[in-house]
Amino acid sequence: MDVLIVSEELYNPILNKHDIEKIIVLAETVDDATTHNPIARISKYTSPKEIFSKIIGISGNSIRALPDNNGTQIVSVYSAFGGAGKTTISLGLATRLAQGYKKVLYINAGWINSFGFRLKDPSTMSSVDARAIGSCADDSMYDAVKRVIRKEGFSYLPPFGLPLISLGVDYGIYEKLAESAKKSKEYDFIIVDADSGFDRYKASLLKLSDKVVVVTKQDKASQSVTDILISSIIDSNNEKYLFVCNEFGGEANLDEVDPNRNRSGCIEETIEKIPDCDEKPLETIAEINGIRRLACLIM
Repeated sequence: MDVLIVSEELYNPILNKHDIEKIIVLAETVDDATTHNPIARISKYTSPKEIFSKIIGISGNSIRALPDNNGTQIVSVYSAFGGAGKTTISLGLATRLAQGYKKVLYINAGWINSFGFRLKDPSTMSSVDARAIGSCADDSMYDAVKRVIRKEGFSYLPPFGLPLISLGVDYGIYEKLAESAKKSKEYDFIIVDADSGFDRYKASLLKLSDKVVVVTKQDKASQSVTDILISSIIDSNNEKYLFVCNEFGGEANLDEVDPNRNRSGCIEETIEKIPDCDEKPLETIAEINGIRRLACLIM
């Protein structure tokens, strides 16, 4: 037997004497230190999808027959307007996926990178490194950035420190970087936190993406601009677009955002308002119910 999953009530140490590569106990409490030992413990108070994801991550090569059909996926988090909460959702999603034993690269694809305050190490990369990355050929882009990539649970490209225009770097760098990183096959997910607005760069980036999380809010202004966006981006591959209502205030007001539940851009997930959001660590953001559900949908 490769993997045995057993409840805490039924587990007996005599099982360790059998030829089982991995024993996973569904338990009341979890000791993270045991997840890479022959016996691992997973909290039984999580959703089946999350339990399954953790089992796959913990088991590793023990599940030899499990095919990898998806490979690396580029997931763009995008909104037609600023202030929708894209960066909070992107970083929370990256943290949650990494907690589920996925290899994640986060790329903040903004004209100005302003996410550093969210990190334990808020320092930016040097302008020399930034310009060197911007001058790389498409096929060597990821090789150029590997040496500056940092990790805080998930891997991420540090903030550039200056606006792209000041560095003489084109916005298309983000598409080239995501595509190059995908070809490296080093990650399960590449989360691209895209700049708001819609132009040829965004259109090209969304086309490249395997999944696109479109973030809106629960008010008529957000609905209006998102409706315009839907008419511009929805193509024959509607399934890759996932519409999320951030700062959700309750089902009774959902029609303000989505009056026609059957159209292509229907709201598929909601994320509740997070009080004092900027002050909360990413680990706390990742535990928000909406972020947890979104991670399951992405996986």
